Amino acid sequence: MAPRKRAAKPKPTPSSASASKSADIQNAALQQKIRAEIFPSINPYTPSFNIAIRLFFMVRALAAITSSISDCDETFNYWEPTHYLQYGSGLQTWEYSPIYAIRSWAYIGIHAFMGKVFELVIAKKKMQIFFFIRMCFAIICSYCEARFYRAIVEHVNPRIGRYTLVLLLGSAGMYSASVAYLPSTFSMYTTMLAFAYALQSPSVSSGSRTYKAVFWFALGAILGWPFSGAVGIPFVIEELFVKGSEITKKKDHWRSRRIYRLVTAGVVGLSLLLPVALIDYFYYQKWTFVPFNIIGYNVFSGAERGPNIFGTEPWWFYLVNGVLNFNIIFVCALASMPALLFTYWMNLPKAQPQDGKGPTSPYVKFIFRLAPFYVWLFIFTIQPHKEERFLFVVYPLICLNAAVGLFIVRGWLENLYIKHLAKNMKSDHSYVVTFVSVAVISVFLIISMSRVVGLYTHYHAPLDVYGKFYDNDFLSHAAEMHNGTEANVCVGKEWYRFHSHYFLPDNYRLRFVRSSFRGLLPKYFYEDKEQSHHRPGTWMVPHHMNDLNHEEMDRYIDVGQCDYMIDVDYPSRAVNPEEPRYAADTQHWTKYYCQPFLDQANSPSLTRAFYIPSLDQTSNQWGEYCLLEKSK
Repeated sequence: MAPRKRAAKPKPTPSSASASKSADIQNAALQQKIRAEIFPSINPYTPSFNIAIRLFFMVRALAAITSSISDCDETFNYWEPTHYLQYGSGLQTWEYSPIYAIRSWAYIGIHAFMGKVFELVIAKKKMQIFFFIRMCFAIICSYCEARFYRAIVEHVNPRIGRYTLVLLLGSAGMYSASVAYLPSTFSMYTTMLAFAYALQSPSVSSGSRTYKAVFWFALGAILGWPFSGAVGIPFVIEELFVKGSEITKKKDHWRSRRIYRLVTAGVVGLSLLLPVALIDYFYYQKWTFVPFNIIGYNVFSGAERGPNIFGTEPWWFYLVNGVLNFNIIFVCALASMPALLFTYWMNLPKAQPQDGKGPTSPYVKFIFRLAPFYVWLFIFTIQPHKEERFLFVVYPLICLNAAVGLFIVRGWLENLYIKHLAKNMKSDHSYVVTFVSVAVISVFLIISMSRVVGLYTHYHAPLDVYGKFYDNDFLSHAAEMHNGTEANVCVGKEWYRFHSHYFLPDNYRLRFVRSSFRGLLPKYFYEDKEQSHHRPGTWMVPHHMNDLNHEEMDRYIDVGQCDYMIDVDYPSRAVNPEEPRYAADTQHWTKYYCQPFLDQANSPSLTRAFYIPSLDQTSNQWGEYCLLEKSK
């Protein structure tokens, strides 16, 4: 029996090909219509990348010069180890003990190298090097923000991009976070670069988006802060389940290709562990994977250890923090997803794709663009231990979400005006709608400026006071007093506002006198006096260290051994017997330099958080932040 021949697949007739082409055109038109309904406004002028990076740098450079260090973790876990690598002296926290090894020397080494280059080429004074390193942060952040902003313009919407530009520039939160020496700030940089690619539409044919986004997510998690990888979770889900803008054939196995591409990109990203582990091996003199150590400590330490022993906060902590640093646009950011879903519901019949082969609805893609902020906020809200810097990673995403939320509301108002009010009003609807968005952004900018000026006016004194150590008059005076011998600069209750040894000249050492604080203070790294370039303190196990925040008495010296004292004096507070008013003790101390400093406990919440010209001096209580010299 002759084998049966399979019927040949009929070739498409010209009419069927024409119908397919027509369907594709209709599908594309539908996508354009849906996008227009979400974001109906005409494309506005948007600054180019070169203009944007200049705008960002002007603001970030100002922050680098004026911002005080607001987190003692920045000083003792990052500036001090950097000073140790560069100069051979510095204070060590328990995190750098090889027993625990939850801080990476690879991250520190990059900054120490930068500092050494500046020392050899540009500046000799350590305080100048501090500000040069900060200026590098300003440059890097400006570049990342400009890339992030242009990606929004090109792949989301020009007007949303323009809103985001203004919100990034005006945010009080970004002002402080942009130049902080913290892994969470570094991860904020890499998150912006990752989103420069993640904001593109998913593609079946090209893997550029996947590889580049995963690389930056991985770099932020491995070299910076491992928990920052959580911000990439929606991106991974989108890669696996969202087709994107391309029209595919019925049997096109696009998901298989995406899985292969994502796994390959993940392997490439994880390969970054190798150079980081090699550098940490060189310094710790043992194999250790710091990102895993950090996760283990924070997640699996148990009740007696872990981050909770350093304090816990209520669930609403990040909501209050968000309002302080982003004011009304934080509310817009929180409302962006509900606003998008409401718009989707209102346009539900039009939002459905024609068939499974068509491109993904813009609504679905926008859900994945907005989701990372919510994922991050949820994860860190349920953690008992909360700190402001934990939100740094998503600060740019707050601005993006807020811009989307503001623009969706603008679209609602525009449609409402056209349908119901335009017939009875002669003015152009664009002016009316623009007025609303400009009013919201103007209020945001005014409140943000009040916050930034308030932070400077109320809390800038430590930067000024520590900077006095490099004043020419002080150096001349100190040279006569100490004649090159070591001088002790003491701190008691103000230990956590120390701005690092970059603010102390050579032969000046920070010392602790006992106050009411009963936790674990840092101690000096081991110093090799014979070999100036040797840093054995990175691998030697220090004595009297623990991960339980238990006080160690070897940290303190007697106040009689102090040559200088940094202290804040609050006249309106009751005297604590464990924390004498050194500034008032004129028999033993002389005020060399003092600056006003806000008495936070005795000032109203509103005027201590924001600068209000008419109330700042009258409503607030003030103290003096002083550099005191021992009386002779």
